[in-house]
Amino acid sequence: MTVAEAIGAVDELCPNPFSAAQKRRWLYEVEALAAEEIFHTTVSPFSEAGSEPLLAPAAYADLYLKFLEAQMHFHNGDFARYNNAMSLFSSLYAACAASRTRAELPDAGARVRL
Repeated sequence: MTVAEAIGAVDELCPNPFSAAQKRRWLYEVEALAAEEIFHTTVSPFSEAGSEPLLAPAAYADLYLKFLEAQMHFHNGDFARYNNAMSLFSSLYAACAASRTRAELPDAGARVRL
């Protein structure tokens, strides 16, 4: 999923008054967090075109939409919907992190000295 695809999808699901630039900032926040905590890398700010691919695999791409939804609900003062969206985001984020951790496990033959 790209930045532009995420913004387009959330706009289709939840019509809103927020600018694409604001949504790019929110996406950058969550992408920078995931880059550091899950993928152990860094990200650059997104371009206007939004053609940059996001780090999370397709199976977990919905986490970006849930984060954007949560931010929009929070800034609209709809805290019940914010809590629901953040709960779904947190579950997807944790599942993505767990998947990445399992993929990075050392080889079965590796020895660890304690």
